[in-house]
Amino acid sequence: MCCRPTGRPSLLLLPTWKSFGGGQSWWQSIGDDLENQRLVLKEYPNGRDRDRQAAAALGPFQACLDTVWWRRVNYFVSLGFVLVAAAFPLLANYLRTGGVTESLDVTAGGSVGWAIESISGFLPRYVGPWITAVRQHPVAAAAVLVGLVLSLRFSAHFRGRISDRARAAWNVGSRVNRLKPTG
Repeated sequence: MCCRPTGRPSLLLLPTWKSFGGGQSWWQSIGDDLENQRLVLKEYPNGRDRDRQAAAALGPFQACLDTVWWRRVNYFVSLGFVLVAAAFPLLANYLRTGGVTESLDVTAGGSVGWAIESISGFLPRYVGPWITAVRQHPVAAAAVLVGLVLSLRFSAHFRGRISDRARAAWNVGSRVNRLKPTG
């Protein structure tokens, strides 16, 4: 029976160069190795239990990696909202829909226009195209702003979840009660 360097039988026994010597054919040595593997598996019937335990231990790691993936997706969504906000003067006409936003733009235009007029004296001159676009299309501007704020909020939420899940994955085998007073 083949053994690992630790002296324990291996569950995956590959044919070695030594097994080809001694007048045996290649097929006979493969057959002997397969028979050794069957014996090892019969000796250790809890191999499936170990696989289940390993899969259970990988659960927190996989959850952490999944959350990292979702945060990356959220990053690209946030990047898209920032690019739309940066190009808003150019894209404002394309962001409106038929009759829905036009009536809302007219309704919200008065109060948004008044608010923009009150702060426009404090803003630099190069912000003029954005001010004009927001004044003409306040609903689209609000949608982009709300989308960006929600995306950044989800990013902060994912950051906390990643930290929590990484901590849980790190302490998978630990049976220490961290809430128990030690003093």
